[in-house]
Amino acid sequence: MSDRIKMIGNKIRLMRVSKGLSQQNLAKEIGITQAHFSNIENGRCNATIDVLLRLHDSLQVPMAVFFEEIDEQDGTVLEKKKQSSGIDMDDLVAMLQLLKKAK
Repeated sequence: MSDRIKMIGNKIRLMRVSKGLSQQNLAKEIGITQAHFSNIENGRCNATIDVLLRLHDSLQVPMAVFFEEIDEQDGTVLEKKKQSSGIDMDDLVAMLQLLKKAK
């Protein structure tokens, strides 16, 4: 899949984790299987507009948030940020989980 699809999946993962939701619970809430949800988060398949709309409703975020950080020309903005900061998406997810536990 394209970098843009992976970026959207990563954004969905970050929002889900920041809200303290499991893949299974959020997938059930929006009416898809956990396996399909995992594939979306990992950039192995596209999230349809319908799924994005359901995520928008469930997570209570603006639709535009799914598309932030996507460079219109080559989709490499996130990759550039990762290189400059030394932090990847797995690190961010782990940090969010630790912050949730600390509360």
